[in-house]
Amino acid sequence: LQGLWSSGLDAPWHADYHNNINLQMNYWPAASTNLIECFEPFTDYVLSCIEPGRKTAQSYYGARGWTAAISGNPFGFTAPLNSDAMYWNYNPVAGPWLATQLWDHYLFTQDRRWLADRAYPAIKESADFACDLLTPVGKYLSVSPSYSPEHGTADLGATYMNAVVRQVLTDACTAAETLGVDAGSVKQWQTTLKKLPPYRIGSHGQLQEWWNDIDDPADRHRHTNHLFGLHPGNTINPLTDSLLTEACKTTLRERGDEATGWSMGWKLNHWARLLDGDHAYILYGNLLKEGTADNLWDQHPPFQIDGNFGGTAGVAEMLLQSHNNGIIQLLPALPSAWTDGEITGLRARGGFEVDIRFASNRLQEATVKSLAGKECRLLYDGRELSFPTVKGATYRITWVRLSRRERRPRMRMKNVRIGRAQAIQGTVQNRGRSPSATAVRRHCVMAIKLNVTARTKAAAPGIRLGRANAVAAMPQPAQSHQHSDVNAIDTYERRGSNDAVYSLRMRSIGAISSGLGSTTTTLEASESSTAVL
Repeated sequence: LQGLWSSGLDAPWHADYHNNINLQMNYWPAASTNLIECFEPFTDYVLSCIEPGRKTAQSYYGARGWTAAISGNPFGFTAPLNSDAMYWNYNPVAGPWLATQLWDHYLFTQDRRWLADRAYPAIKESADFACDLLTPVGKYLSVSPSYSPEHGTADLGATYMNAVVRQVLTDACTAAETLGVDAGSVKQWQTTLKKLPPYRIGSHGQLQEWWNDIDDPADRHRHTNHLFGLHPGNTINPLTDSLLTEACKTTLRERGDEATGWSMGWKLNHWARLLDGDHAYILYGNLLKEGTADNLWDQHPPFQIDGNFGGTAGVAEMLLQSHNNGIIQLLPALPSAWTDGEITGLRARGGFEVDIRFASNRLQEATVKSLAGKECRLLYDGRELSFPTVKGATYRITWVRLSRRERRPRMRMKNVRIGRAQAIQGTVQNRGRSPSATAVRRHCVMAIKLNVTARTKAAAPGIRLGRANAVAAMPQPAQSHQHSDVNAIDTYERRGSNDAVYSLRMRSIGAISSGLGSTTTTLEASESSTAVL
């Protein structure tokens, strides 16, 4: 809770490793802000829990695998504490929560050797423990009895505990399939997943915290663990689950925007995942104004470092998200207060490094570096772009507003010569009817170009998020072209680009190559690897 910043030998809460949100929160920004190497101490800690955690799993729960409890330390302590206050002391899924964070880290790095040698054994045993922890409740399997951390009474199946089980089993299945191992275990995990109780929406529209509908709409408790499936998990998807999304919003509104520092840091992440940038911005402001001391330490009297890291992760979530089935969401929760700005060096799941520039609250350009050679799937403003990548190559994506001439209700395809690079331009058009005025204003297309030239820019002061630099710019008047028939390719020419460019609507044209100096990169362009926005 205090970490290296503890002021004495016996700090508050004995400076323990709190495993019901606090330790995990400390490492949320490690991958997203490109401080990958800073995650290794977390990995070492989790792996150190496995051997003693097996004894805890067997002795306390009669289960296979391993787990930990609410309080840990560097010396392998994994058992519940010596207290009969079970509402905070009983947390058998603390170990599975730790294991899910290992899988999430792999998604950023795509390091299969690390997954196989270090992460997967811990994930597998944690999934086995989760299966054995469940008991029949009606037609479902549930963690019963269970508690919502530090809140309420014993329950037939607290939403938090079942959500963690759902996440670790889902992650274990995907991890095993990625490595091509343990088909028998995967079958058992998948069967168990089908028997877990669904999320429930209560009488006042809230996501139920407990098995029964007993939530108090006036409850302002700091913990929001029953929203684990929204964040840091991904089993509640705001892109597809509209009912659960609204239920999460109701829960957060009822809990309020003020709490202890770390709690506001978590709510900041929740609102970012809910794609509500303005509400996330309120939480960010409250965290800084009400939850941060003059020395910038997070306040949960007297001090906890987790809120600092949770707030940092929340800002990264506002600008970039990548937890939904490999889709990289650009500026998913950009608040209206952040009109113009730039952030460089964020990391996305799938093995990508991303820079983003925006103006007038709209995406202007994103630069994506492929670190693993995986397919890249981008989402902005409801439109998706997919394209294959080459490991080590960098791609620049520009949001382009089309001219009236290009908005004609038909499909056009043409070749355009730009310096030494051959480009294929296609524009997305309405068919059969003229677009409405609103559609004309919103009709945009993203074009992508292979960036093989070095970019230089003057250094600018900004907010430091690990290696990811967020630069807030003063609002600038939007630039407009004098001619209404300016198209995307004209824009690139005026920027002096000599890079290879291809737009969204492409047929099978073989390969596009660009050779500048000694650098040669080839993209395979096909219908299966691109998408129309």
